[in-house]
Amino acid sequence: NLIQSLFRLLDCYFAPFRPTELRPAAAFKEEVAEFLPHITQLFFFCMVWSLGASCDGTTKKAFIDLVWAMTSQAEHDKLSLKLQGQYVPMPT
Repeated sequence: NLIQSLFRLLDCYFAPFRPTELRPAAAFKEEVAEFLPHITQLFFFCMVWSLGASCDGTTKKAFIDLVWAMTSQAEHDKLSLKLQGQYVPMPT
């Protein structure tokens, strides 16, 4: 449900770029080019509103740390090392 919420929020922002019979996909090239640099910020905004909304007092700090680690390369490297032993790799 939380991931669906994230994608529903993102879909609201992508709705103006859906092609129709009156406006084909080629008509959106300039608008999409202007919108493209903002996708990362939009993703984080929607992620905080959908996933972060489910956090309570005890998990909010962990969520905040995760989001900051995802946005900062130095923090991302620390988090990556910390999490390496906390998952089970799937056999290929």
